[in-house]
Amino acid sequence: MRYGREIDWENYEQSKKENDKKDISYLRELRSFLIGIYNKTSGEQKDYIASAIAHLSFMDDRVDLGKKYTNMISSNANSSIQMQKNIQLALLSLREDNLKSKDVQDQLAVYFNSVENLAKKDNSLDKCMYSLYLIASEEFLKRGDAVYGGLFSLKSHVKNEDEFPYNFDVIDYFDRNATVNDMERIIQLKQKKNKTSFEKFICSSAMPEDINLLKDVKGTIAFRNNNLELAYNTFASIPKDFWDKKYVFKDHLNEDPFIPKVLQKTKDRKYDYHFNKAEFLSSLIELKKQNTAKNNLLLGHAYFNVSFYGNSWMMVSYYWSQGFGYESKNENEKKYQKDNYYCLTIAESYYEKALKMSQDKNEKALASLMIFKCKYAKYKSTGFNSYEMNYFPVSNMQYRYPLFYEYFYPYNDDRNFKGIQELINFYSVYKSTETFKKYNCPLLREFIN
Repeated sequence: MRYGREIDWENYEQSKKENDKKDISYLRELRSFLIGIYNKTSGEQKDYIASAIAHLSFMDDRVDLGKKYTNMISSNANSSIQMQKNIQLALLSLREDNLKSKDVQDQLAVYFNSVENLAKKDNSLDKCMYSLYLIASEEFLKRGDAVYGGLFSLKSHVKNEDEFPYNFDVIDYFDRNATVNDMERIIQLKQKKNKTSFEKFICSSAMPEDINLLKDVKGTIAFRNNNLELAYNTFASIPKDFWDKKYVFKDHLNEDPFIPKVLQKTKDRKYDYHFNKAEFLSSLIELKKQNTAKNNLLLGHAYFNVSFYGNSWMMVSYYWSQGFGYESKNENEKKYQKDNYYCLTIAESYYEKALKMSQDKNEKALASLMIFKCKYAKYKSTGFNSYEMNYFPVSNMQYRYPLFYEYFYPYNDDRNFKGIQELINFYSVYKSTETFKKYNCPLLREFIN
């Protein structure tokens, strides 16, 4: 895009509209010229001009005209023109046809396989295939098909990388777009023996080799939805050593999720815990069966730790998104576990139950302190500067920091924080308890001084 004057940068949208209008006007002039000379040409030149007219027509939303000139390309056209013809027919079908129809899908397979066969002879065409598969991915996703959309996305990665995508690429798409039913469907598709021609095409070079990676995404989505039974059954079908070997689970799921890690001193924390997602879900389910103060405390710790603030957050999310504040979360993240992720709503509710039910002052002291931690974390989560940070903990780096991240540069001033009654109780009602002696610290005392 060109700008005639420096001041045009100050009104980008207006300049964009003006340039789009000029570009479309030029496109139509060029198309009219090509239509005018079409009948005066012959052979390969005629096929080339027909292909150009069709392409320009599709760009201008003149679908009927585009179809007309696409059909005028002869069957004897050279391979590059034939490839362009099949690309245009594929794009047209993706845009206008019923993508759920088996006939449409099988015809798409014909178009795509034709282009693939030509691309095998010329590696320079991979860039074209990369773009084509991304468009296909977007079109299927628009129609509500995250499975085929995801597989086309992975095929585009293959064309761009010249190798199968990393585990993160596989996880990322389905993590953002898929439902439990979508993941069940792709698992079934992977296991299906008599695939249609389209299914064979879409699975080739795109379907992840390890079905357990797909199962983990399914189980994670189920856990986010608080469907513990489904999450447990899914994780239980995965080999026990999976989380020690795949992705970066071992680097981030390595502490006991049933202890209040946020209260531990850094030097006392250990990172040698063997975390098994199925066993974790089994423990949650068993704890929920008996509504006791002790069980509610353990459940509170578990749900605190699987939030953004705990060391076990990879039970819920595969990575931290850019920016750490609640307001910077995407719409999917805001729904995780009824907003427990970041805001600790479930964790706080279990601590409230424990505080109300317990007759033990040490338990009540711990519950009271953790309620304060939940409230303070939620307060802070609405004030992070999402432009200050850009961390993506998907490498082998260890994130072993306590709740109060000094490097977050929060907007919210601690002086405006109101939820300190539980902390006041901790320093008055429970100051003679062993829990108080264990977790008392100057930083906490500052809140009530």
